Amino acid sequence: MADHKAPSWIMKLLLLLWKNFLMLKGRKCYVITLFIFFALLPLLCMCFRLISVLRTKPKIPDPIPTAAFLYNLPSYIYFAPQTKLIESIVAELNVKKTTGFESSHKLNEALVSFSQEESFVIGIEFSDPWTEWPDKLSFTLHSAAIPDINVNIMYQAVGSYKFYKTGFLAVQQALSQVHIKHKCKEFNKTQGDIKFPPIKDLPSPPIFMNSHSGTLQGVAGMMIIIIFIFVVIRLTTSIVEEKELQLKVTLNLMGVGSCLQWAAWYIETFIIFLIGSSIITLFWKLVPPNSEISFMPFTHWSMALFVLLVLSHCAICFSFLMSSLISRTYRISLLTFLILIATLIPFWALHSDGCSAGLNVFLSFFLLSGLHVLANSIGMWEDYGEGLQWGNLFETSWPGGSLSAGYILLVMILVSFLSLLLCLYLEQIRPGPYGDSRPWHFPCTHCCSTESLVPYSRLFNRLFGIYRAAPDEERPDPQLIEPDPVDKIAGVQIRGLCKTFGKMEVVKNVSFDMFEGQVTVLMGHNGAGKTTLISMLAGFISPTSGTALINGFDIRQERRQAQRCIGLCPQQNVLFKHLSSVSHIKLFSRLRGVRGAEVKAEVQNYLKKLNLQEKKRLAARNLSGGTQRRLSVACALCGGVKVLICDEPSSGLDPSARRELWRLILEAKEGCTVLLTTHQLDDGEVLSDRRSEDRRLLR
Repeated sequence: MADHKAPSWIMKLLLLLWKNFLMLKGRKCYVITLFIFFALLPLLCMCFRLISVLRTKPKIPDPIPTAAFLYNLPSYIYFAPQTKLIESIVAELNVKKTTGFESSHKLNEALVSFSQEESFVIGIEFSDPWTEWPDKLSFTLHSAAIPDINVNIMYQAVGSYKFYKTGFLAVQQALSQVHIKHKCKEFNKTQGDIKFPPIKDLPSPPIFMNSHSGTLQGVAGMMIIIIFIFVVIRLTTSIVEEKELQLKVTLNLMGVGSCLQWAAWYIETFIIFLIGSSIITLFWKLVPPNSEISFMPFTHWSMALFVLLVLSHCAICFSFLMSSLISRTYRISLLTFLILIATLIPFWALHSDGCSAGLNVFLSFFLLSGLHVLANSIGMWEDYGEGLQWGNLFETSWPGGSLSAGYILLVMILVSFLSLLLCLYLEQIRPGPYGDSRPWHFPCTHCCSTESLVPYSRLFNRLFGIYRAAPDEERPDPQLIEPDPVDKIAGVQIRGLCKTFGKMEVVKNVSFDMFEGQVTVLMGHNGAGKTTLISMLAGFISPTSGTALINGFDIRQERRQAQRCIGLCPQQNVLFKHLSSVSHIKLFSRLRGVRGAEVKAEVQNYLKKLNLQEKKRLAARNLSGGTQRRLSVACALCGGVKVLICDEPSSGLDPSARRELWRLILEAKEGCTVLLTTHQLDDGEVLSDRRSEDRRLLR
C-alpha cells in the first residue's frame, strides 16, 4: 500500500467544512426552518410598516414645560418643627391644608400613613426651630410613597416628567421666593413687588415614539431570541451527537485535532448566521412601497449587521460551552432550552431604568439578559431619532443610562471568549463517552512536570521501608504459543499492556505481535477487555503500564504518528448519517492524504466491492445494517492504512452480510496488519491466520 503525505491543516479544515455543508442537504427540516426564521420573519416585520398607523414617521410630541408645574402646589403640606415663625412661612405658600408636627419623626410617620390616592402631599423639614427669620433658609422636602416614580431619574428616557407633577418643584420655588422677598424688604432693597425671571427647561432630545414603538421593538427582540434558541439547540445537539457516535474521536484518529473540528463547527454556523443576518438587515432597512420609513429607520445598516454578527458569535460560543457540559443527546434539546431561558432570569429579576453600570455589566454576562440590555439601548437611540451609529457606539443613549451599547458588546465578547476557554478546558477533563480524560489540574502539571519528583518519592519509600509488591504473573505454556514467523514484518507489537479502572484490572500484561499480511483474531467473551485493548491501541485511552508499537511508532511517545497508520472500525457504525457512501469514502480518503485521480479510483474501487453503485448517493442512515457495517469497514480501509482494527465487525449481521464482510476483510489483508476482535468461533475460523484466546496465541 502506498504511503500518502498527510494533508495540511488548512486542507483538513476545508474538508470538514465541505462535510458539514454537504450534511445540510440531508437536514431539510433544519434548512426550511432557517429559511422561515431568517427570511419570512424579517419580511413580516417589514410588512408591519404597510399598516396605516405604522407607515409614517412618528411625530415628535411637544415637550411638557417644567414651568407649567412650578405653580402647581400640592393639596397637602406637612411641616416640622411647629413654631410660630415656621407657621407664618408656610402660610405664605397659600395652601389651605397645612399640618404642623413637633418633630421630624412624627412628620415621617404622617407621610407614610398618607392614603389620599388622588392627592399629593409634600413634607417640609426645616433644619432649626427658628424664632427669628434666618439668614439662610435650610429645609428638606419629603414626599409620600408614589408608585412608578424613581426620584433618582430627573426625567426618564421617554421624556416623561412625572416627578414634577408631585409639586416638589413648586414648593421649593415658593419657599425660595418667600425667603428672597422677606430679605429684600428687610434690607430695603425693593420698591413694590419683585418680579422673578421665568425658568426655562434645559434642552432635551426629541422623542420619536408612539404607542406602537415598544411593540415593534418587542417583536424584533422576540424574533432574534427565537432564532438564537433554535440555532443554539441544533448546534449543541449536532456536536454532542458526533461525540456520542464516536465520530469525533474517529476524526482525531486520522489527525484531525479537536481545535480543527471546533473551528469547522464555528465557521459553518457563523456563515449561516452571516447569511441570515444580512437578510434580516436587508428587510429591516428596506422601505416598503407606500411607506415612508423602514422597520428600523434610524440605525445604520452596517451597525445593525455588526451587532447581529457579534450576537451570533456569542451564541456560537455559548453553544460550544453547552456541548462540553452535556455528554448525552438524551433530552438535550429540553435541557439546552431551559439553560437558555435561565440566562434571561437575571434581566427579569434585576433590571430597571437607571440601574448602575456594574449591574448592567453583570447582566451582560448572561446571553439573553445581555441581549435585552443591548436591545433597550438600541431602542432608546431609535426613540431619539438618531439610531445606533458608529459615532455614538460608546455613548449612553440618555442621561439616565449608565452603560453604552459599545461597552455592552465588549462585555459580551469577553464573556464569549471566556466561555470558549472553559469549553476547551472541560473537553479535556470530560471528553464524553470516548476519549482519554485528563486530570482537572492538567494545566498545572503541563507547566510543572511531576517527573522531577520521582527520585525523591523513591528515596522516601526506601527510608520508610515502603516497597511495592511485584504482581503475580500467569505464565502461559510455551507449547501453546506459536513462534513468530520469520519472513513477516511486525505491524503491531504489544508489550505488557495493562489497564486498570480504579481497583478493577481490565487488561493484564498483554504481549504479542501481529504481522503484515495476516489477520489476527482476538477472541473472548463479553467483558474480557477486547474493546479496552483496542481503545489503548487507537490512543483513545492511555494504558496504565506497558506500551505498543504501531508500524514502529510508540503509542505513548508518538501517538499522533501511530494513529495515522490505523484504520478503526469500532463496534458501532461510525458514519455521518446525512452523508452518502461516495462522500464517506471520499472524505476518509482525502483525510488520509489521497489526492487527485486516486480519490476517484478509491471511490470506484470500494463502491464496486460493496456493490453500492446504485445506492452511492443514498444517505448512510437509509442503508441496511449490513451495508452500513461494510461501509464502516471500507471507511477504515480506504486511503491505504497500514493497520486495520475491527471490533466485532460481524455482530448483528445476517449470514449473507457476514460472508460479504469476510470477503472484504480477506481482500484487504495484503500489505496490511489486521486485528479483529470477536466472540464468535466461525469468525475466528474463517478469517484468522493467528488468534489469541486468554493471552495465548494459537494457530
